Amino acid sequence: MNKQINRKRVFVAFAKLHFVLRELQSDLGIEDLSKPELDILSVAIQLAKDEATFSSSEIVGYPLLQQHGRATVYRAISSLEDRGFFAPEQTGAKHSYTLDLETN
Repeated sequence: MNKQINRKRVFVAFAKLHFVLRELQSDLGIEDLSKPELDILSVAIQLAKDEATFSSSEIVGYPLLQQHGRATVYRAISSLEDRGFFAPEQTGAKHSYTLDLETN
């Protein structure tokens, strides 16, 4: 019985977090991003907090994204670039980006 009560509490907490996350996505204007796009944007934010630039290979190799196929990840990167979240870096390195969260 105790385990059942704890499980129910966990599901209630999950539901609350889910609603808060959806509201936050709406507030940020990213509620229409696909799951791969949201995952990749989250990874890029994590990568960009340590370094100013990040590469597509760093994104593809990130453990959270192993559930997505490589083609899906690259399509989502391209979509995020098209939407202005990723700006190609002009340092000569192939497929390097900076993150632009201010203009979206």
